[in-house]
Amino acid sequence: KLGDGWYPEERIVKAGVRWNWSKGDATVLLENPRAEPRSITLRLNVRSLERRDLQVWQEDKLRGTVEVGEKLSELAIPGLVVPPGKSALVLRSSTPPTAGHAGDTRPLQFAVYGIEIVEQGSAR
Repeated sequence: KLGDGWYPEERIVKAGVRWNWSKGDATVLLENPRAEPRSITLRLNVRSLERRDLQVWQEDKLRGTVEVGEKLSELAIPGLVVPPGKSALVLRSSTPPTAGHAGDTRPLQFAVYGIEIVEQGSAR
């Protein structure tokens, strides 16, 4: 689930394509219903208006960095540990957001077309 830092969903209805742009730092909310931590891989289908790093932060600790470009790409950040209950990941970049194109002056960081959480097993 998306938390703070995202614009409303955009879509191309005929193509069945949906995405959300981040405004800058953007939160992905997680919930682990189990009593023990879970080890996951975060998979993103993502692009940007220019090359930039995408950093994944959890509890003020950098957990992974990948490169994002203008082409839509599937990227994976393995080895994340989700504690029991509710938690969050923050997506950010060392490059400031970019103004959109064709009259879109919003600050845009990442366009996320899909987020998948893949469980890797117990994190004990």
